[in-house]
Amino acid sequence: MRVFSIEQQNSTLHVFQHGTTWHGLQIFEPRSRRLDKFSYYHEEGSYGDIFRGLHATRSQPMNLGIIGLGAGTLACYGRPTDAMTYYEIDPEVEVIARNPALFTYLKDCPLKPDVVIGDARLTIRNTPDGKYDLLTVDAFSSDAIPVHLLTQEALDLYLKKIKPDGLIAFHISNRYLDLSKVIANYQLPAGYVVYFRPSESTPSNVIDGKIDFSRPFKTELALIGKQVSIPEVITESHKWKLLTPAADFKPWTDDYSNIFSVLRFSKKTEE
Repeated sequence: MRVFSIEQQNSTLHVFQHGTTWHGLQIFEPRSRRLDKFSYYHEEGSYGDIFRGLHATRSQPMNLGIIGLGAGTLACYGRPTDAMTYYEIDPEVEVIARNPALFTYLKDCPLKPDVVIGDARLTIRNTPDGKYDLLTVDAFSSDAIPVHLLTQEALDLYLKKIKPDGLIAFHISNRYLDLSKVIANYQLPAGYVVYFRPSESTPSNVIDGKIDFSRPFKTELALIGKQVSIPEVITESHKWKLLTPAADFKPWTDDYSNIFSVLRFSKKTEE
């Protein structure tokens, strides 16, 4: 786990890296751009779609739950009247995200989130049922999302914690695994659907050590909710598609998961 800086285009970027995954980036200088959202969280990307849709349809203050803290970028999608809780398993991540010499999202974003330390499958049980307008699973561990956060039992827990019209988002970007297959094969309550936005970016936004600010990082996001609760910015977009279960895929549970069933066939397929 480390934070390093990149100098480019008269800007200084801070990068939070763990293993091979960049957990968050912030334009640190100039100061006027510190609240810019980019990399996986670019406003023209999947997260931008979700929050535009929520802001357009929900005028009342929202409750937002985020599993996985990173640098805290998603806090800047919240409105000052909203409430947000991060669930983070590693206390060192919170230390990094709250260090204003490294990142300032948690300090400077209009919404001031809470952070709960511990395994989210355990700590989120203490959250009242029906609390969240949006619950996002954005927990990376190097190149893989922890399997126990993707099982049917995990989803059943998340469903209890969202409002009747609430949404669950899964950030499932992965170079080697097509995790959309897992999401597509959940057993969902009647009326619930899964939308998926595959990545439109090339495998890397970093060329010769420079970051392309103009587009999102390679990002794949799945969104679950009642069909009537999915924002039109998603249902009417050609970038999002409705996922349907595959008859030959065995759903993942706490007792069963199969990494080989979601392996991408080749690097060429991923690109």
